[in-house]
Order: sequence, then structure tokens, then C-alpha cells
Amino acid sequence: MGVDLYLTAPGMVVCSTLFGLGGLLATWLFHRWSHQPARAKLGQRLDDSAAGNSLAKARMILEQVRQFEQE
Repeated sequence: MGVDLYLTAPGMVVCSTLFGLGGLLATWLFHRWSHQPARAKLGQRLDDSAAGNSLAKARMILEQVRQFEQE
């Protein structure tokens, strides 16, 4: 029961591909925009939220250790 989607609805395949590539491009542009020096805090918050809680906690602990070493 094979269905060749490209033969059945080639317009849908082309539109879906273009829509997906457009979304990928928009995501990449937003990532570059949010990580510019003028928006450093936004970029850091996005990175922290994408990394998950355990990595954020580990970073916080490392920062506390660095501060303790400097005292």
C-alpha cells in the first residue's frame, strides 16, 4: 500500500519544504539577533532555558566556587 506523496500532491510537498526552510532560517536569524552584545542578557537567558535546570545549577555552583576562591 505505497503512496507516492510527491506524485499525489507535489504542491503540498514543495510548500511544506519551503515553509520548513523558512522556519529554520527565522530561527537561525533570531538566534543570531538575540546573541548580539547589545542583547547579551537575552541571549544568556535563552541559553540557560535551553540547557535545562541541572546545567544552570552546575554553572551557579561553579560561579560560587570561583567567588569563594577570590575571597
